Amino acid sequence: MRFQNFRHPLVAFIGILAFLLVAPLSSIAEEEASTLSGRVVDMEGNPVSDLTLGVQPIDIIDGEMWQIPTPMEQSRTNSIGSFRIGSIVPGHAKLVVVPKSGTFEPDTEIRSIDIGGLSFLPIDRPNFQVSHEQRLRFVATFEVEPKKVSDVGGIPLYIKSGADIKDITVTVRPRMRIRCRVLLADGTPLADATVKLHLRYRSLDDVMSGNFSRSPTYTDSDGYFVMYVNLPAFCTVSVEYQGDTATAETFKIAEGQRRHDLVFRLSEASVPPVPTMPMPNPMEAWVVNPANGHAYKKIRCKRWEDARATATAEGAHLVSINDEAEQKWLVETFGEEPFLIGLTRLANQTEWQWTSGESVTYTNWALQELATYRDALVFVDMINGKWHIGTPESLQRIGIALLEKEESNSDKP
Repeated sequence: MRFQNFRHPLVAFIGILAFLLVAPLSSIAEEEASTLSGRVVDMEGNPVSDLTLGVQPIDIIDGEMWQIPTPMEQSRTNSIGSFRIGSIVPGHAKLVVVPKSGTFEPDTEIRSIDIGGLSFLPIDRPNFQVSHEQRLRFVATFEVEPKKVSDVGGIPLYIKSGADIKDITVTVRPRMRIRCRVLLADGTPLADATVKLHLRYRSLDDVMSGNFSRSPTYTDSDGYFVMYVNLPAFCTVSVEYQGDTATAETFKIAEGQRRHDLVFRLSEASVPPVPTMPMPNPMEAWVVNPANGHAYKKIRCKRWEDARATATAEGAHLVSINDEAEQKWLVETFGEEPFLIGLTRLANQTEWQWTSGESVTYTNWALQELATYRDALVFVDMINGKWHIGTPESLQRIGIALLEKEESNSDKP
C-alpha cells in the first residue's frame, strides 16, 4: 500500500535543496565513487543493529523520483548501529531501508538523517524540474522504461563525486502495519496460500481516500500476512481466496500504531492449498531445458571478463537467448535476480553479437528504438524479463551471469 506522506514537506525540501546547492549536477571530470557512513538509532536514540541500509541510484524527472536499473550499494549495521556504504555512484540517490530476505517491504522507515547539525526529513516528492535533455539522457543511457520510486521510507540525496560523508545519524522507527490471519471455516489457518488483498481507506483528516488491491499476497505457515500503512486512516480490509471473500469490520489505525488482531474466516467452500515442493536454488548447478536440450548454470562473477573465462573453462558460453520460449523458461527457472547475458556490442563493432557466435534472431529490449548504445554489455531484469544495457562498472554490482552449453551425459542431474 502506498499512501503519500505529507509530513514536514517544507523542512524536507530545504534539506534536499541544501544537498543540491553544494553539489554540481554534472561534471566533465572523471567521477569517483563516494562513501557514506554513520550510525542508525531509534526514536529514543538507542542503536539499531542488524538493519540494512541502501543507496538506490535515482534520477529526478519533472519533479518525481525514478529508479535507475542498477543494484544499490548496501551496508548492514553492527551491534552499535554503525554502517559504512562504499562504492556509491555519484549523482541523485535515495537512502532507504532494504527489506530483509524473503520479504517485499522493509519493516522500518527512515524518519530523519542528521548531518553536521542539519536534519533532513522525508517528503512527498522533490520540487525540482528536469529539462527535456536530461530526460533523454536518462532514457538513452539506461534504455529502460523508468520506474517511479516510492515516496515512502527513504530520503533523496545528491552525492558528490569522491565524497566521503561521515558521522551521519539515521533515525528510524517501525512502520505502521497490520498483521492479518486467514482461517478456514473449521478454524485451521490457511497456511502457505496465495490470496488477494483488498483495501478501502480514508485518512483521519479526510484529505485522502481510495482503494487498493494486492495480488498475490502470501500467507505464512500459520496463516498470517502483513500489510503496511503509510498514513493514519480508517481502513476496511478484505481477502479473496478461491472465489470466497471475507471482510473485516472498519477499523482505525493511528500514527505509529501496529495492529495484530485482524482475523478473516473463510466459508465452508474454501479448501487448503495443495503443498508444493520448494524449488532448489540453481546457483552453481546445471539445469537442463527440456525444450532444446541445453544446460544452463548461474554463476557469481565480479567482471564480464571473469564470467566469460569461467564459461570457456567449462566448455560453455554466456547465455544466448534465441526466442521467446527460451526467455520465458530462463525467467521462470532462475528467479528474480538480474543476470548478465552474452550479447555485446563493443566500440569496434557495428552490430550486436552473441559471444557464442550465434546469429541474433530475437531481442527483448526495454526500449527497442534505443537499443543502439555503443560500448556496452547487456543484462536481463528478471522481474519483467526485459533486456537492459549496462557498462562494465554497473555490471560489477549485478555480480551474476548465466552460462549455457549443450548437454552431455555427465551434466544430466
